[in-house]
Amino acid sequence: MKYLAPLLLLFAQTALGQGRDSVLAVHHLFAQKRGNGQALTATGNDLLRGATPEQRATGTTLKESRQGTALGALPLLAGWTKEAQFSAERERDIIWRYQEGEALPADVRRKLRRRHFHRSARDLAQKW
Repeated sequence: MKYLAPLLLLFAQTALGQGRDSVLAVHHLFAQKRGNGQALTATGNDLLRGATPEQRATGTTLKESRQGTALGALPLLAGWTKEAQFSAERERDIIWRYQEGEALPADVRRKLRRRHFHRSARDLAQKW
């Protein structure tokens, strides 16, 4: 019985900070996924242009350019899709709606992991 009050206080503190932690986690998730999308897009662009050092030195043949097109299209399309799905505009919209009382979308909740909730020194210095 004497341990009930500290337990209730502990759970109350967790619930009070949960909204800010969720916003931070959504921000971390979107920043990570946007970066991955940009990397995929850059890789696809490099493959489409034949930007490997060996090909730049020797010049590309028709066969190599076709292979680059086939190999570069997949990461390029995947990168564009990921960048659109995790755009800054969608992030702002989701955070705004969450702060207005709506739940996070199911696709975002599924992708959130424990690592997205960790705070860094840079996070603590920013005002959310």
